[in-house]
Amino acid sequence: GSISRAISCNGALFFVANDVEHGRELWGSDGTQSGTAMLVDNNPGTGSGATASPPTCIDGVLYFTAGFFPNPWRSDGTPDGTFNLAIVGGGTIIGPSWADYTKAGDLIYFDLISNAYGHELWVTDGTPVGTRLVVDIIPGFASSDPSCLTALGSQLFFMADDGVHGDEPWLSDGTAEGTQMIVDLNPGPEASSYCDGTAVIGDQLYFGSDDGVLGMELWVTEGTQGGTRLVAVIFPGSGSSYPTELIAVGSTLYFIASTPQHGEAPWRSDGTPEGTRLLQDLCPSAISLDASWLTPLGGWLYHAADKGQNGVELHAVPME
Repeated sequence: GSISRAISCNGALFFVANDVEHGRELWGSDGTQSGTAMLVDNNPGTGSGATASPPTCIDGVLYFTAGFFPNPWRSDGTPDGTFNLAIVGGGTIIGPSWADYTKAGDLIYFDLISNAYGHELWVTDGTPVGTRLVVDIIPGFASSDPSCLTALGSQLFFMADDGVHGDEPWLSDGTAEGTQMIVDLNPGPEASSYCDGTAVIGDQLYFGSDDGVLGMELWVTEGTQGGTRLVAVIFPGSGSSYPTELIAVGSTLYFIASTPQHGEAPWRSDGTPEGTRLLQDLCPSAISLDASWLTPLGGWLYHAADKGQNGVELHAVPME
């Protein structure tokens, strides 16, 4: 058998497990053996019904992807309250199995691949009749490949490629007419943005982007063209600092960036060039510190890093 990473929702534990007899399905547990059971057998028999990805808990409701042709499902944690958010007029759903469920306003957004629209942005209000395509950004089976779904106020920020401008930042209110590219940061068909983390502080969203001149650096947007700007050039010239692992703690952004002098190391920013700085030089003159993930706790920022001496170890730096 196998078990996915478990999540907590409404005081219970939920996970995707394969007990061999039923294949991979959604299970729930109250922490006891008698209180651990499969919620529903989406694909009766030994075939797997649920994907390997763990469900997402939003307002006490589970959203997950299941079925031989992956469909969005929702569950209140009971067998009777677990059902398919049937797609009407969407053609056959053929993936992806990792659909990214994100709430913005009163709606739940996710991405799916269908043989009618390709890989595009979808939305649901939690009911089958309220589950629909937001907009077919590239008409037909061609795909805009939405990624980095993040709530920005009551709207959804995401990256997408309309086939003309490359991968760029977009914003949606859940309607076709209300879904627009925010700005073409790298003019022309070349992509500017990549999905390696976003973070929201107040009404601003931070992300990594390449304008074709300064390399991949830290940017921020308020969801408008005029409200989108470069935060700082961390790697001077046309090189890229590749900001990743973005997290917000209060009004401060923490992230990992790469420079020739310090390798991959933790940084912080208040959203201004002068307020963007290296937290601590853990490995002077490092070709690559190889830092990864960030977790704040008690005024310290914990992360994994390889200083080239003892392999990957746990490190901590002050957050100030």
